[in-house]
Amino acid sequence: MATYTNISKELKEYFSDHRIFQVLLPLDMVFIFGGVGLMAVNAVISIGGLLSAIAYYGFLLGLLLAYANFNQRYLYLGFFTFGGIKAFSVLKSALFYRYLDFYGLISLIIFGGLGYLVFKNTSTLIKMGTTQEDENK
Repeated sequence: MATYTNISKELKEYFSDHRIFQVLLPLDMVFIFGGVGLMAVNAVISIGGLLSAIAYYGFLLGLLLAYANFNQRYLYLGFFTFGGIKAFSVLKSALFYRYLDFYGLISLIIFGGLGYLVFKNTSTLIKMGTTQEDENK
């Protein structure tokens, strides 16, 4: 558990040394939920390849920034929401098109599992009495 928090602290120190990341660090929630929102729209209505790629990589950048800021709530909500989008994609392809989307299934397992691990780690930190403010010091 100490390694998990130490990596987050080192990542924040690294990002604090670079000007572009200093500007982006407070915008972790915007990147996560903006990317997830665009991907949710793309799951229903096609928004194009370029905008879909920008949403995906913006989402991943938001997850990295949230981990550097040690914002566990945004991190597991992002993972679970992305897993939900992939679950919708897998069910849509299985029910309407009669095929199994293995890319969506593997993404669902990976991101859903990561969300569960972050959620479990967050609940463990709360039980130990460690809060986000304590970890950021």
